[in-house]
Amino acid sequence: MNKIKYLHKTFKIKFFIFFIIILFFIFIFFFNVRSNKNDFKYKAFINEIQKEFESYNKVNINDIDKKIYGKKVANKFIDSIINIGLTLDQKYVLETMITLTSIMTTQKKTTKIIFHLGVINGFSAHLMAKIYNLRYKINNLVEINFYYLKGSVEKMKNFHRTKGIASPGRFELPFLVPDNVERLLIFDVGDILILRDLTDLYNYNMNEYIVLGPPEPGIIVSFMNIKYNITKYINIGSILVDVKKIKEINFWENYTKNRNIELMGAPDQTLFNIIMPDEKKNYLPFKFGGFNLYMDDKNYDSKISVNSSR
Repeated sequence: MNKIKYLHKTFKIKFFIFFIIILFFIFIFFFNVRSNKNDFKYKAFINEIQKEFESYNKVNINDIDKKIYGKKVANKFIDSIINIGLTLDQKYVLETMITLTSIMTTQKKTTKIIFHLGVINGFSAHLMAKIYNLRYKINNLVEINFYYLKGSVEKMKNFHRTKGIASPGRFELPFLVPDNVERLLIFDVGDILILRDLTDLYNYNMNEYIVLGPPEPGIIVSFMNIKYNITKYINIGSILVDVKKIKEINFWENYTKNRNIELMGAPDQTLFNIIMPDEKKNYLPFKFGGFNLYMDDKNYDSKISVNSSR
């Protein structure tokens, strides 16, 4: 009798273990099927990005995302739109993602951010998708567009040995964005963190100026005044640009024509300050950005919005 009970108990245990093993294999099977399905969609997603980028030198990943995955941005109330530009190559993807993350996590929930990212050849569709996926991890009230910096690649080769041709490409970017973009906040990559909402900066009164940016330390301005007769020397790490006006003066063409002149300091920044007339550019208030080493508690807002340092 005891032997029968023992066998019965053993059978139950073995049956239970067998049942668990079967469930495990069923789970693995469906997990793999789902993963393969997602992998297939992701490959199609990447291929569509690559195809559109090669055809048009620009890509709106948001439309491709809806086409492949059927995802839609949440229907939220929007009371403002901010257009932000950055230019980069494959070496600065991580730094760009840090800057984008700092922007997405500090803006009002009712503000739509539209990123305009200029890239050079060699920047893969996979990297574009990697940057794009930030919007789902952090804030989906975001639109991301990529543009190929063709003019920078063709005309600015070897111009900036330390940061590459993507750096002067920030001045080509206003000529690539859609016509309905009236102003563009352009940030450097690698040394910019946004610590609070950008609405006040984006909507700041530009008057008749084309570009506004934080000032360089006085000693640099004095040197540039002597060397190039520049009285206003702007740090281009964070600038607000009137897109329509910069197009009207054909700034990008003038910028590229003068790329071979002897330049001191950061070449892209110095060339900008030489080509852009002093009466067309002006300084932003200190609260919007500057050098930590240049400011002290008496003349600088401790709640820094944009911290730019080269």
